[in-house]
Amino acid sequence: MNSPNNGSRNRLLAVLSHADRDLLAPRLEVIELDPRQILEVPSDPIGHVYFVESGLVSVVGTTQPDHRIEVGMVGYEGMTGLCIVLGDLLSGGLGGLLGGAAAGSVLSGGLGNLIKEFQDSGHGHAADSWVGTGPNKEIAPNDLADALGSDTLDTLSQRTGMAQNDLLEALRHQLPGFVDQLTPHGRIPTEEEASRMV
Repeated sequence: MNSPNNGSRNRLLAVLSHADRDLLAPRLEVIELDPRQILEVPSDPIGHVYFVESGLVSVVGTTQPDHRIEVGMVGYEGMTGLCIVLGDLLSGGLGGLLGGAAAGSVLSGGLGNLIKEFQDSGHGHAADSWVGTGPNKEIAPNDLADALGSDTLDTLSQRTGMAQNDLLEALRHQLPGFVDQLTPHGRIPTEEEASRMV
């Protein structure tokens, strides 16, 4: 997809059309983050979304009460708070969970439902690679649209203010990594594992 070249160093913002970027502009603000600054806390509502322009943001999971492990990173190609967008996508209550609730059964069930939608639409090979421990397979925007369905895309487009083509382009790059981060063991997490992730 051609970028409208709107001047942002963040690749998600760079692919937005000028009209979509204009919708976000009043709420965008350039800030400097401190090293080790905590941007999101499990069970707390997400207050801000960060479109990283330089550096990296670590995604940290907890495996035991005091043991933390880096499970992913976000750079200039992405954003934090992606679960705000994916909340509707991972239906079955996961949206509430990722927006601040905490229930491992919702995460494992919602993610399982999402993977099943991809399998049922003939795109299970891509979704299975995101869950597995090997490389993530890409998915074309049309295939992603087919797997998600028009109702889900309409809802996501309305909530984000993004045109569906821009939304699909962003999701096809972000969704594989997001699913990968939620499945560090190469499978849908159990309820107990999922409750420690969020």
